[in-house]
Amino acid sequence: MVVAPAGRGVQASISLASDVADHFGRSVRVPAADPLLTIEERPSIAAPIQDASSMQVPVSVRYRLTSK
Repeated sequence: MVVAPAGRGVQASISLASDVADHFGRSVRVPAADPLLTIEERPSIAAPIQDASSMQVPVSVRYRLTSK
């Protein structure tokens, strides 16, 4: 979840969420992890949620853990 202060605008928050999703590309593997962590698919970005103090943009990362 990306959280930004209210008043920064929806587009800035969505852009930051997109940067987070881009960091976890599809089929990325973290070989040093035990168990092995593999990103299953490109992360999804849900609709922004705004309240009085912040703008929240959920980012879901689907992953799989595999024992070595």
